[in-house]
Amino acid sequence: MANIGGARGDVSAYLTGSSRLVHATSNGVDSPDSIAVDGRTGEVYVASLIGNKVTVFAPGARTIERTITAGISYPIAMGFEKLGGSLFVLNNTNSTVSVYAPGASTPTRIIRAGIHFPTAMAFGDSGTLFVANTKGPKPALNTVTEYAPGANWPKETINLHIDNPSALAIDPQDNLYVADLGTGPDAPLRTGSVTVYAPGKDRPFLQFDAGVDRPRALLFNGDHLFIANLHGNDGKGSVANYAWRYGRLLNLVRMGIDHPNALAMDRLDNLYVANTNGNSITVYKAASQAMLRSITTGVNAPLALAISP
Repeated sequence: MANIGGARGDVSAYLTGSSRLVHATSNGVDSPDSIAVDGRTGEVYVASLIGNKVTVFAPGARTIERTITAGISYPIAMGFEKLGGSLFVLNNTNSTVSVYAPGASTPTRIIRAGIHFPTAMAFGDSGTLFVANTKGPKPALNTVTEYAPGANWPKETINLHIDNPSALAIDPQDNLYVADLGTGPDAPLRTGSVTVYAPGKDRPFLQFDAGVDRPRALLFNGDHLFIANLHGNDGKGSVANYAWRYGRLLNLVRMGIDHPNALAMDRLDNLYVANTNGNSITVYKAASQAMLRSITTGVNAPLALAISP
């Protein structure tokens, strides 16, 4: 878990299924906002906004294995491509996506075309990359761009019903889900929404509005789609649980929620929520509103979560 609170922030590690803090480190960390685990090696990657770097830790270790700085500029998100295992890093300030081969510290390629102040990304099962772009000074650049595997130029560009994209996700049928904060003047709904696009289409066929209020994160698990909302619930936010195949809201999780910015799921299908304002990680029984526990030790304004495979 990445904490942005404190002087420079830190990274805390816990045993899955418990609230016990295993270790915490600020070594090599400077305002971390994204964390990812390499499913092949178990290495933990931490992106630091202010430090303009990605720090790599060995599995279960507090010592730095290596530091990636080449091709990094205000890294706002990162993730591993499913097929080849390459690391993709979204650089917000210089509007690029840097791609690193497994184990590499210098990029093998940098994607520039179609990228503009990126905020989020997602991968399809075939290796297709989707990137959410925000407008900056140009409203027409609120888009989601799609790239074929290995491509540096966009295959498709989606801009219909996109105003302030904050998160992307792909369902098992390869449909694209776009969470829109809805705070700008072009927003279809000022409270935001989640719109759904079929593969290869630039017009949404479904929109989720019920229980959606400034959506910040998306997570699929089986038949469920979880949406983290920054607003609602007296300003503390909530997590909406949808039956995504039917577009039906099942329940709203409010207990223990306070400005949720990240979601994760363990092997037992328990839901983990990073509450940035609440300085906590709350854990909920699979697909229910029942809170199992709240983790507060070692938690200070958490922004990101990752669970080792």
